[in-house]
Amino acid sequence: MNYTKKMIGLDFETYAATDLIVNGLDNYVNCPFFRPLVAAVAYSDAGEIVTKSFDFVNDYAHELMLLKETLNNCIIVAHNAGFEQTVLKRMGINLPSESFIDSAVLARAAGAAGKLEAAAPQLLGGNKL
Repeated sequence: MNYTKKMIGLDFETYAATDLIVNGLDNYVNCPFFRPLVAAVAYSDAGEIVTKSFDFVNDYAHELMLLKETLNNCIIVAHNAGFEQTVLKRMGINLPSESFIDSAVLARAAGAAGKLEAAAPQLLGGNKL
């Protein structure tokens, strides 16, 4: 893994007319009504935390272009990163698995819960934002 790349946190909010837990990720993202709604990223730039959001509801093509530019040459950190990777692929951004770090796996390896709501206070001393 190339650690000279910028690390960037990524989280999606999405919609589909099928249940992710019941029907699985592949069926969820391939549902005819699947839509990425928003994405949020956070990264450090010269010691300052930078956050950006991308609203796919109002201007999908423009926001997709901006997201692609933002993720270019980055290592993406996401809780349950397989979800973000699959959503990106469905959106036409096909990145290799080595471009992702799964913070849920790291939380479990550190002895914390796998769900972000529980792992955040256990590892960081604060609630999920």
